[in-house]
Amino acid sequence: TDFLLHGRPHRIKIGKPTREVWIDGKWYECYFDNKVRVWLDGRFHEIFLTGKPPSVDIGNPRPDLCLGRIYALVDGNIEQKQPIYLDMKPQLLIIGHKPHVLRFVEGFRTALINGHPFRTDFGGFP
Repeated sequence: TDFLLHGRPHRIKIGKPTREVWIDGKWYECYFDNKVRVWLDGRFHEIFLTGKPPSVDIGNPRPDLCLGRIYALVDGNIEQKQPIYLDMKPQLLIIGHKPHVLRFVEGFRTALINGHPFRTDFGGFP
């Protein structure tokens, strides 16, 4: 989020759920319901994060999140690699200049391309 302080632009971001604040690219450790002193524009300022920390359910499955990004190589052609996201949503994949729909199923062990199943291999060479 961008903000102005004494007429000068700054940017603030809140990081991990309980302990990070980034101001103009510099990291400060800050906890909810606590304050931290930061140096901005030649003087100290106090930042206070109000309220309780957000609840975080560690270990509960989140099928709505993307696990990462890989690249699809068709016929081992590394020059025309296509980004594929590791989530369960349908994705566009171009094979032979034609659009296809790719979707992962069975815990990413199978990829459906236009409804046809293909075994996945995430560790081998092209």
